[in-house]
Amino acid sequence: MCRDRDGRTVMVQCKSYSNQNHPVGSPEIQLFIGMLVTEYKADRGICVTTSYFTQPAMKLARKHGIEVWDGDRLADLLAERMKRTRGH
Repeated sequence: MCRDRDGRTVMVQCKSYSNQNHPVGSPEIQLFIGMLVTEYKADRGICVTTSYFTQPAMKLARKHGIEVWDGDRLADLLAERMKRTRGH
């Protein structure tokens, strides 16, 4: 749990799968949505995986305003961060 630049509560869930053939599916997104709403009452949710999301999982996440970061996006964000860090 953290806060974004606007002070909103953000819950981040990470799914680290060593096997790239293990996608995050709708059941994991459903559980995350439930925790966001009932347990943490967070303003935003981000689900991150080293793998990828199934199409139904992505559709469900979009419907509920959950950001999804797959392995490719995560790698891009890390590379961008390292590039900026080395530049300073």
